[in-house]
Amino acid sequence: AVVAAAIPLPAATAQLGIGYGGVAVCTIMFGGPLAAIQTVLRDKSAHSLPLAYTLAGVANCTLWTSYGAFIIHDPFVWAPNSLGLVFSLSQLGLIARFGTRPADGTGAAPGGGSGAMASGLAPATVEAAGQAAAKTVAATTAAADVVPAQAKKIQ
Repeated sequence: AVVAAAIPLPAATAQLGIGYGGVAVCTIMFGGPLAAIQTVLRDKSAHSLPLAYTLAGVANCTLWTSYGAFIIHDPFVWAPNSLGLVFSLSQLGLIARFGTRPADGTGAAPGGGSGAMASGLAPATVEAAGQAAAKTVAATTAAADVVPAQAKKIQ
């Protein structure tokens, strides 16, 4: 609908309209799983938050935020993805704190555990995921320094 409405507009106006529409949709999409935060806090279990989607969100948003901020300097890329990164890291924090197994009637995770152990993940797995995200940020930042230098050589 946004694209169809933008067709008769001047190109600059259409680009802004489509850009703002994309930012809004992207931000809502990344924040969607946080709608379950009340359930997570009430049940003391993050079983309603998808772990794979959350990890993919951290990796995706780290890459797009870095690319948008350091390489192309485009706020329509880095702004929604930086918000998505904050949302994804918040979800990951809730999963690490409360675990992903459904809580029993007492509000405790099965087996009395909590956090990463209650989710069935070993603490080393959670730590490895965090280290992988840090390496992704470092590699993307290093690439941001290389790409402009190569672009200057081409010109």
